[in-house]
Amino acid sequence: MLKNRLAYYHFFSKRFKDRNKYIPLLSRFMDKLSVQMQILLRINRMYNDDITYKWGSQWFSITHQLAKYIISKESWIRETFKYTTCADEIFLQTIAYNSGFASNIINDNLRFIDWKRGSNSSPYIFRISDYNELINSKSLFARKFNEINYDNK
Repeated sequence: MLKNRLAYYHFFSKRFKDRNKYIPLLSRFMDKLSVQMQILLRINRMYNDDITYKWGSQWFSITHQLAKYIISKESWIRETFKYTTCADEIFLQTIAYNSGFASNIINDNLRFIDWKRGSNSSPYIFRISDYNELINSKSLFARKFNEINYDNK
């Protein structure tokens, strides 16, 4: 949920890389416990914000002008999204929506990503036999591919 990613501090959300398999488990547990405590204490980082937060795919295309504008907001991004989770799916869309670029937003990332044939957590992996489907789509890009031709095995 978007609110949970932003409204609460996620001090332990960074997955520590360690050979000890219990460190990431402890990190997730501590993060969940910390968020539950913040809910009980009614902590809300977004309480006084004038910003409308938006989220979307981290796969997108932007103009050079918007890229320059986003770079000019680096300090705000660091301050606002520090200790949040999945900020790459939120901060760019939020900046664009709350700027003079909002009227230019088109909800189409021009990417062909097939979640229906994919697994629960990963999109379908296109093969050489999917060539016609890909070529005939209106998308400029596609995700994911496998260079091994499983169709001929």
